[in-house]
Amino acid sequence: MKPWLLITTLLFLCLVWGLLAGAPLPADDWRDPDGILWSIRAPRLALGLLCGGALALSGMTLQSSLRNELASPFTLGLSAGAAFFTSLGLIAGAAAATLPLLAFCGALFAGLLALGAAGRRGSCLRLVLAGAACSFLFGAGIALVQAVAGPDKAGRLALMMIGRLDCLSWQAPAILGLLLAICTSLLWQRRKHLDQLLCGEELAGSRGVDVGRERRFCLVLAALLAGTATALCGPIGFVCIAGPHLARHFAPPVHQRQIPAAILGGALFLSLCDTLGRSLSPHCEIPAGAISALAGCPFFLLLLRRSRE
Repeated sequence: MKPWLLITTLLFLCLVWGLLAGAPLPADDWRDPDGILWSIRAPRLALGLLCGGALALSGMTLQSSLRNELASPFTLGLSAGAAFFTSLGLIAGAAAATLPLLAFCGALFAGLLALGAAGRRGSCLRLVLAGAACSFLFGAGIALVQAVAGPDKAGRLALMMIGRLDCLSWQAPAILGLLLAICTSLLWQRRKHLDQLLCGEELAGSRGVDVGRERRFCLVLAALLAGTATALCGPIGFVCIAGPHLARHFAPPVHQRQIPAAILGGALFLSLCDTLGRSLSPHCEIPAGAISALAGCPFFLLLLRRSRE
């Protein structure tokens, strides 16, 4: 079976499973099945697909611009920075519409901090260590915010930090879908520049690519995608690593194919994690962030070992 046909088939099966999975519907709800499927399960499934695609595209952008297969919003601390700034906004009583903007600022600040600590030509391991330090720093900040917050706000923060796809309307999927479409269009216009960056800084510069400007653009775009996804769904790790590596496995190493493949791979991975979390137990729901961590952590350790070798 061809790779694209396989991914499309799996995505279709995931859509069907995601709509039907979860706790059994009460008898009264079967009188209007379209209402509960359209109002509850379909928005959640759409949010999982769009969030997975946004995180995967963010990870692919960082990996291509930095030529580092371990670079991602999760390993560089962008997700932690976005979560910290979002928690500050929640405690301060900021409007819901401003939370994605705060998360973007936090993700961008964390990315600049990690890249500055690792150095311009930092190794894969050094970059991961710098990102881990930033994640610990912002994690401590989140703990302090929870400690000084009231019981209601602290409980809300705790639910957000585990990475859930709770969605009861189409507002969040619409916002994330529009942002993903815009960022994909912008990145698509620079796909040839990203192809040149994979060949090295000197070669890309000799071919007319402004390496510094392209990397700054990629960092801002990755922070925007990761920050918005974190503000809407909480920090969900390893999707930004799994999606791009699935794309490399199934698609040629050119961004004309890598961009759509990464989006599809991330969407498939996160939606599967969320559907599994709703299907494993009829009495409780396992957050998508926990499932993605269980599935992605061994994969990340294998990548880290291979990079050291």
